[in-house]
Amino acid sequence: MGSGHGKLRPTRHWRSLPVEERGSGFHPIPGIGSAIRRRLRLGPDPVGKYFILNRNRAESIFCKAIGMEKGMSKKKPAGKQNRPVKEKVDWKALDIVHPEAAGIDVGGSEHWVAINPERDAQPVRRFGCFTADLRRMALWLMEKGVESVALQSTGVYWMPVFEVLEQHGLEVFLVNARHTKNVPGRKSDIQECQWLLKLHAFGLLNNSFQPTDEIRVARTLWRQRGNLVAEAGSAIQRMQKILIEMNV
Repeated sequence: MGSGHGKLRPTRHWRSLPVEERGSGFHPIPGIGSAIRRRLRLGPDPVGKYFILNRNRAESIFCKAIGMEKGMSKKKPAGKQNRPVKEKVDWKALDIVHPEAAGIDVGGSEHWVAINPERDAQPVRRFGCFTADLRRMALWLMEKGVESVALQSTGVYWMPVFEVLEQHGLEVFLVNARHTKNVPGRKSDIQECQWLLKLHAFGLLNNSFQPTDEIRVARTLWRQRGNLVAEAGSAIQRMQKILIEMNV
């Protein structure tokens, strides 16, 4: 060219050098070879060996990570899996809290009563719902040495049973039915009263609060008065409506 400047020629790349002249592939830094050689006690090419060692270490860590991911990604077999078996309750290991206990399955037409089989040859009996039947049931329980009775608060059928048994001096546990509804294997009234007897004997049932007879009588009268006042107010409203319709 007229300017006198020739074309710029690219410098030789380190890859174009022969293999024996490439060295470690890094540009030499003054003094670094001897310093690393003394530090790591490596051969004539300490920088290259240092990076080779770390490269092998990185590859081994990478391979381990891939192996762990493959192991975690494996699906579990679709067959039956071993599940932890629930431990069964050892009833013999529990202490008996109420030895003179009984269980009553309350119903609308009949009541089933269960006591300890050692106290009677027929430990499960059926009684009617009339007052005479309830008194006969209470006398039978007292004759067999029963002191505490457990029954469920089923509707309003439990009230006469509760009052009659309490009048005869028996300790009555009024149990919430939710505490015993999830028991497996109860398919009849006989099994129901026997299960109540077992739970009550081991002290696994909570007694519901019941006020005294005087408070129950006053509560019934107060509720009846409230119902009469509400009905009287409704009757007055109907009378006013009729008078308005008659335009009186």
